[in-house]
Amino acid sequence: MPHDAAAIVARTVLLLGLLEDEGLTDRELNKVLVADGTEHGADPQQAGAPVESDRR
Repeated sequence: MPHDAAAIVARTVLLLGLLEDEGLTDRELNKVLVADGTEHGADPQQAGAPVESDRR
């Protein structure tokens, strides 16, 4: 997979759109986003996963 900025932005927008279509609760969405970063040994906060206080 390409790792240039445009490809990363495109994948991120696509992922967010797909997740929004699923109608997940904040807790379910957080689990998906945290799992995405942590399965590679990343800190969830550094992986960009929102915490409950970030969600409105």
